[in-house]
Amino acid sequence: AVDVPVLFHVVHDGHDGYVAEDRLRAQVEVLNNAFRGATHQHDGLVNVNAADTGVSFHFHGATYHDVAGATGETAGWFRDDCSTGFGELRIKRALATDVRRVLNVYTCEPDGGVLGWIQAFPDEYPEEDERHGVFLLHSTIPGGDATPYNLGDTLTHEVGHYLGLYHTFQGGCHALWETERGDAVYDTPPQKDSCHGTCAELAARAQDSCAGVGESDETLPPYFGRDAFTNFMDYSVDACMSEFTPGQAQRLAEVIAQYK
Repeated sequence: AVDVPVLFHVVHDGHDGYVAEDRLRAQVEVLNNAFRGATHQHDGLVNVNAADTGVSFHFHGATYHDVAGATGETAGWFRDDCSTGFGELRIKRALATDVRRVLNVYTCEPDGGVLGWIQAFPDEYPEEDERHGVFLLHSTIPGGDATPYNLGDTLTHEVGHYLGLYHTFQGGCHALWETERGDAVYDTPPQKDSCHGTCAELAARAQDSCAGVGESDETLPPYFGRDAFTNFMDYSVDACMSEFTPGQAQRLAEVIAQYK
């Protein structure tokens, strides 16, 4: 089992973007439910196929940075720097704390409808490099107004990346056994593109966007060939996301053992 300290760096413009500590703690609880397989589905039930990944999180603290009316280095932190790679790195170099041990989460307001991102997968830079960490649109945190992405699972998705998981639709359609062409996980079916729509629409559609490509995966649980719209590593709305698979849990364990 691995327990990860989570430190939030809340960059805000006075009132806009301010996230109170109780919401940050609620966000950590969302992470814990997701990674232990206890997230409730849109129908109110726990997804019985969800894996306990063995990864847990605890609230390590929060730093607050009010840049309203700021001049100089911090003036663009809330929007402009939050929206570019160079600006992101400036913020990280100023705020990153104990990167080797602590998950640093930076909240701000990026341009263009971006919800969250990472700059580096675990194998791309040394463990202590400040480029590791997650940037997050502040309103995706529980209680925010980024509906339908305001239940906290944008951070779940990005932490999946931070710990080494790819999108379920990575690489598009490929033969089932060619896992390295996709997300490197054996039990998530090949998928042509990300899933979009309401939970009810996606469930009714039950599509297999890569049907007939390579060996059939229609007997492989938990998706039986269908696109994985309930998986945290797709792009479904928060209410639809409710699981990591055993294969993803296995990959997490392997990546953490090697790089964390």
